[in-house]
Amino acid sequence: AGITARLEGTRLFVSVPVGQSGTRLLPVTVRDPQGNMAEASISVLIEQDLRAPEFSLTVQRHPVFSELIEIVVMPDEELVEPPSIRVQGQELEVVSRSDSTYAASFVHDPGEDLQFVEAVVRGRDRGGNEGMRRQEIGLSWVDQMGENVQSPDLQLMLNIPDSAAQPGQMAIIYRVHPDEVPAGSEGESVYSIDLLGGRAWGAPVTLNFIASTKHNEMQGVLEWNESEQRWEPLPTRRDDMTGLLAAPIDKPGLYRVGRVSSDDVQAVPNLLVYPNPAILADAEIIRVEYGLMLPGFVRIQIFNALGQYVQTVVDEFQEVGVWSAGWNGVDHEGSRVAAGVYFIKLIAGGQRYHRPVIVLR
Repeated sequence: AGITARLEGTRLFVSVPVGQSGTRLLPVTVRDPQGNMAEASISVLIEQDLRAPEFSLTVQRHPVFSELIEIVVMPDEELVEPPSIRVQGQELEVVSRSDSTYAASFVHDPGEDLQFVEAVVRGRDRGGNEGMRRQEIGLSWVDQMGENVQSPDLQLMLNIPDSAAQPGQMAIIYRVHPDEVPAGSEGESVYSIDLLGGRAWGAPVTLNFIASTKHNEMQGVLEWNESEQRWEPLPTRRDDMTGLLAAPIDKPGLYRVGRVSSDDVQAVPNLLVYPNPAILADAEIIRVEYGLMLPGFVRIQIFNALGQYVQTVVDEFQEVGVWSAGWNGVDHEGSRVAAGVYFIKLIAGGQRYHRPVIVLR
């Protein structure tokens, strides 16, 4: 059937025409220097490779240069050459790594606004089949001021107040490919979120999911626990008016909407302060959560029991959704406040809300 073979030393090379498949019996004859001859047969199974290679992707900050975004590609089979990686149509330089993965980097300049970029990966396997993978990525610097950062599919918002902005902080959000999500994801979309190159950021930011019509009172926000290999529910705020499901987060990871206990879901508060009473150690903060029905100017201030001004926590324009802020027990002069009763005042949308909080030292 046009199949030929030859021996070179201890290696057998078989040439198979395109379209052949099945089992073939190859007769082999060898002769040693003394003229002795031996014959044998080798059964060769021929299978056509018609499956294109598939690629897994991770998107992360470069470990050295903060303005670089690194794309790491892992093919599921050997390629004839490094894959092509393009971002916004621009070809990137691809580096082959020792663990059979490939990496390429592109620049997201400091100061750039929220940007959605598309990465396209193409590569061929040894059978000549070409595979392709597309990935949309949301990028936004939040090192000078806060931001309402959205995912490329607009199903997720990350509300970051000005007080949570810090040097070197960039939001990276993308939807994980369905073939790469952790086990038990219930068919829900899974999102990767990072702000500080894999490090926890501490200051409160709030994740807002736009709930679909299938969501009910048993739906909430879940976080993937990598060490335990399981999904864990987060305390979730539900807004029936906007359909938002929200949860404060303080570290990078994978997040999704899914089934939770009713104990894990509460209505969005006008103003919620916790812990209360609060024992303020050096690294602890008092968290303030609130929901906005309309975008607008928001101000949150702290006053002592005598009505004297202590500190401004939020003073900025914010979009619709659930937001979080934090107060570390320091006044406007940078001094730690004494133990006692303080009042947190929220002004938003023409409304005013007050909540007391007890500070213990």
